[in-house]
Amino acid sequence: MRACTIPILMLVVFIPPPALSFNEDEFCFAVSDIARRLNARKSKWLDRSTRYDGVAVDCAAKTLEVKRFVNADLDSMREGWKTRKERAWSHDFCSDERWRKAIHAGWAVVSIALLPQSSRSAPSTSLHSNTA
Repeated sequence: MRACTIPILMLVVFIPPPALSFNEDEFCFAVSDIARRLNARKSKWLDRSTRYDGVAVDCAAKTLEVKRFVNADLDSMREGWKTRKERAWSHDFCSDERWRKAIHAGWAVVSIALLPQSSRSAPSTSLHSNTA
């Protein structure tokens, strides 16, 4: 398993199974606790080109944001890289029942990839309640 999948897997594995209905407060508490633990690894390199830059949770806005720095030129990326990342990201979150319930309750999961020597970001992947 690649190191860059560890934060996503930790988010999926450590969220307690949901009760019969979605509980906003319990979900927010669980995700915030996981984010706090994951942020202890902030600024660590996951591989030769990817640095983990942390997780931000905004319970009021129902947003989970995962940030990474990718040490690569956007023009050097193979064609279709964004589509492949979106599919993998959607699979990781939308195929898990706990996350699917959160997404249906209005939560958005966003991945931001920052590129070097630039103020622009790679197009991010966002999941909202209408995509699950």
